Amino acid sequence: MKFRLITAILLLVALPTVASALWTQKKVVFHTKSAGTVVFDHDVHFEALGKHCNLCHSKIFSMVPSRNPVFTMADMDKGKACGACHNGDMAFSVKTDCASCHPNHDVTFNE
Repeated sequence: MKFRLITAILLLVALPTVASALWTQKKVVFHTKSAGTVVFDHDVHFEALGKHCNLCHSKIFSMVPSRNPVFTMADMDKGKACGACHNGDMAFSVKTDCASCHPNHDVTFNE
């Protein structure tokens, strides 16, 4: 009886995490007006961050895409959105490595 209760509690605790992982898009595509398409790969970030989804969700981004505001490169330069980690210390900088996110568009952003 005790084993069944513990198993049930563990399943209830783990279920939200498993369910959210099942509907997460592996790749999210952002279309920008002036800098082409940006493809965000969840798998790459998931591995790089040590499988800690909560580092971005819900501190920087909402789990519900429609709740996320539109960010500009100027916002990212100030440490918002992708710029929170892509600051040149934790990961390559949004200020200097445009081609990593915008591979099909020859673009340079002014600081």
